Amino acid sequence: MYLVLNIIVSIIYVVLINVMLLKFVAVYQQNYYRTKEAIIWLYNNNNMHYKNTYKLSLFFVPIYMLICLIFFLLKVPYPYYFILHILALTYIASINIVINDVPLKKPLVYTKRVNRLLITFSIICVVLFSLLLSLSVKFNYLFMLHSIIYVLAPILMILSNYINYPIQLLINQYYVILARKKMKQYKNLKIIAITGSFGKTSTKNYLYTILNEKYNVVCSPHSYNTSTGITRTILEYLKPYHDILILEMGADHNNDIEKLCRIVKPDISIITAVGNQHLNTFKTIDNIINTKFQLVKNTKLDGFFVTNYINEICKFYSNNSLIPNYGIGYGKDDYCLIKNVEINNSGMGIDCVIDNNLVRLNTSVLGEFNVINILLSATVAYKLGLSIDEIIKGVKNIKQVEHRLSTRILPNGTLIIDDSFNSNVEGFKGAVKVLKQMHGRKIIVTCGVVELGEQQYDTNFQLGTLISDIDVCVVNRVNYNAISNGIVSVGGKRPKYYDSYIECYQQFISKLTSHDVVLIENDLTDLYTN
Repeated sequence: MYLVLNIIVSIIYVVLINVMLLKFVAVYQQNYYRTKEAIIWLYNNNNMHYKNTYKLSLFFVPIYMLICLIFFLLKVPYPYYFILHILALTYIASINIVINDVPLKKPLVYTKRVNRLLITFSIICVVLFSLLLSLSVKFNYLFMLHSIIYVLAPILMILSNYINYPIQLLINQYYVILARKKMKQYKNLKIIAITGSFGKTSTKNYLYTILNEKYNVVCSPHSYNTSTGITRTILEYLKPYHDILILEMGADHNNDIEKLCRIVKPDISIITAVGNQHLNTFKTIDNIINTKFQLVKNTKLDGFFVTNYINEICKFYSNNSLIPNYGIGYGKDDYCLIKNVEINNSGMGIDCVIDNNLVRLNTSVLGEFNVINILLSATVAYKLGLSIDEIIKGVKNIKQVEHRLSTRILPNGTLIIDDSFNSNVEGFKGAVKVLKQMHGRKIIVTCGVVELGEQQYDTNFQLGTLISDIDVCVVNRVNYNAISNGIVSVGGKRPKYYDSYIECYQQFISKLTSHDVVLIENDLTDLYTN
């Protein structure tokens, strides 16, 4: 009878621990199952809700173990242990409710990998509980040992990922082989790859729209820019009737682009810009440059690449390429010369010269930095045979990319400029410039820029000086001091503070009027919140 009860309790325990760790697993998934980032989230100071709740549960464990030890020394009958354990399970269940009360911005996706991870974790727990059952004398020790497993649960989840890692490598390689095999069937397919510290997704979407004026085009959906995203795009979205495949390639560690180019070699490459984004993982700016320009080195020799000559790094390093390169900038010798940009509430007008052709492009997209993204796309389209008229029409058909300087009007009449998917310094500056050109009271809601390593405080301090003349709301503590000190250093007022965008909306934005314009600038991932 005791054995059956303990088995039932152990099963309930495994289920509750799994539920408790779902939020941890979701953050683990968002950060590509990298242990360091997951541990940072678990213990960092910004994650106060989860951290304090978990601390509360850890505070309970030694007390619970002490009571079990006292019961054991006093030879308390087993039923009292069982009652104590039921109370403990009730407490853990309530902890689960509290932990999961604050939802993630990006919820857990139950992929096959996640399911394997949860199954492996459950097996480890079952094995440990089985060992404890066999070692326990009359099961009196079992309840104390349950508590130890509870404390170690996040570590056991990480261990489960390491156990599954060889299997995951084989699965990934299997899909890479399938993708390569499929690509061999597309002899005439043109492959365009895009990388850069920022602007990749916008450029991909703009290029897709323009090229569709003449070709059948497919591109990686959303922000698919990892090896998994690229293989999935090839296997699920590429069809025999497509003429062009556009792939976005992301990188936040050394040699990431080299690894992606082993899956597919591009005919045409685009580097949007090179900056200090992800400096905390790249460690040095040289590592960022070398990794980004691995795309050019892996472009086919009969191809070409297009880049942003306004970005000094791109212009300097493009001179070393073995393939033709075409630059966009303000220099008279640039292949695509920017002559003039007009911005109004309905969009932008761009006067430029493409290969000695004077062109006027009109778009509903906002932001001077998007001028480069549009012209990178227009230049590639021109080199692929689109006429000037087709390019003009394609640019006019470009839609605002959601959460990238997209606009909407709230029921109270407030104009929202949503740039929440922007996470880089240059984009921040460009968005602020757009805001300052608007009519009405100007407000920015931001959490600053992250992943800048040792430069993070100084960079956000400087951004604070940039926005000192407008109303500022800072969301999340991660960059509050830097932004606030920057604002005050040039005579501005300390910004309002809110724990989340939801709180800011409920307490501030919802009470604004049609005379107000609000820029939502960057939204941190769950790694920095919850």
